[in-house]
Order: sequence, then structure tokens, then C-alpha cells
Amino acid sequence: MFGRLFGKWSGKRGGGRAGDTYVESRMPWEPDGSVVAGFAVSNLTGYLMADLKGPRGVHVETLMTVVGALAGYSAQYAIRETLVNPGKMPEYGPGGAFVMVDTKTAEKYYFGDLLNSYLIPENNEATAVGPGPYTLWGFLASAVTQCGRRPIGPDEIREIFKHTAATVGTAQFGESRLPKEHSSAMPPRSALNRAWPKVRAILARTDGPADGKALWPGYWPTVIALVAQKLVLQSKDVIDPALSMRIVFEAAVPMSKVDPATVP
Repeated sequence: MFGRLFGKWSGKRGGGRAGDTYVESRMPWEPDGSVVAGFAVSNLTGYLMADLKGPRGVHVETLMTVVGALAGYSAQYAIRETLVNPGKMPEYGPGGAFVMVDTKTAEKYYFGDLLNSYLIPENNEATAVGPGPYTLWGFLASAVTQCGRRPIGPDEIREIFKHTAATVGTAQFGESRLPKEHSSAMPPRSALNRAWPKVRAILARTDGPADGKALWPGYWPTVIALVAQKLVLQSKDVIDPALSMRIVFEAAVPMSKVDPATVP
């Protein structure tokens, strides 16, 4: 049902040695959860395409911004639903799931290796309860490589993380830095606020083929990453797949950090 996830990562902080390769031929929910996950992938893809369709079709840059914002925030949501809320880990502090940052605006932001491990390959004790090799970077690198292009690498990814941290609490936080000709119709935060309530309901569906079974929230980031992969492949003739990957990450990284109390 699902394609193979593969990729190489040579970041200094995670993923092992330079050139290490992750190869996964199975999704984490297989075999028992395949029907429920497939139902979620289909419903989410259909919703995004229908919701963003205009008179001229779907604006790809906006589509990538929306799916990126969802991918980022779903990582924090998954950690809260599977670890923090059940009492398996404290929210922050010693041994906590997140590193919390307060700002003058009273809004909180959340950082940490565990959170980052849903976006990029990490290899440390803090990520032992994370998604393993099923990262957003892995899915998108696979798509870009299949298109014969070079995925954005550790240097570019680190720069996005650095910019996100540097702009916390400012008007520049969450702004996608894209060429004017490839700008999105909405910034990542607006995209998240608009789409998350509907997407949360879609991923929690238990009707139809789901047959009363809900998709485990820990799999939500993987489903969204898989949808992002599909969309990059489907739009490869419209914009450069590597640029699509960049757009997704420009939205995913900052939206993974936002205060859940401010998200609809």
C-alpha cells in the first residue's frame, strides 16, 4: 500500500555517521493498522486538494506550506497524546518531553531533541521513544531522490532551525523565506489555524473502512509525512521537488514549536 522510505543524513547531531542510510520497506502500523492508516492518508489527501482548490487549480506552494505546518505541529501533538498526557513523561523539566521557552508576549514555545526527531533523523537517548526512522526528512528525501533531484541537506535544515529559534517571540517567527515567485497564499501559522481542526477530525475518524478503530496519535506525523511525500511527487512537473521540500520544512519547523493553547 505504501512506498519505501529511504534517505541519507549526514547531520552532526543525529542520524549516526555521515552517509548512514535508513531503509524501511514497512510502515510502523503494518500489518494490523494498514487499513486505518490508508483510510487516513486518502481522506487527508482528498481534504487538502479540495480545500485549496481555486479557479486555476491548487496552488502548489500553498499546498506545501499547509502540509508542512500540519507535519510540524502533529509532531508536538503526538508527543503530548502518547507521552505527556498519559503521564509517561513530564511536559518539561528534568526528563521532560520538551524544552519550554517563555517570551515577553506570554506565549510559550517548545523545543527539544524528541520533538525534532519527528522532523529529522536524530540518534540519542532522548529520541528512543520517538518515531525512529520515520521522519519527515526521510519521506521527503525519498520523493526528491525519486525525481532525480538532490534533497535539501543538513546545512539548509540547520539554518531553518536556527532561524526559527532566533525569531521566537517576534513578528518574523514562522515566516516562510521563499522566492517571491514561489510565495504561499498564506503563512504557516494561518495555514495551521485553518487546517488543524479539520485534519484532527479526519485523523481521528473511526467510520467506514476504519471499522471503529482510530489511528493511534503517535502515527499521525507519519501519515502527514507520507501525504507530503505523495504531494511532492504529484507536483514534480509544476515546481522543483527540492523546492517543495524546502517549503514544507520552512513551515514544519516553526509550527512544531508553537504553544498548543493558541492553536484552534
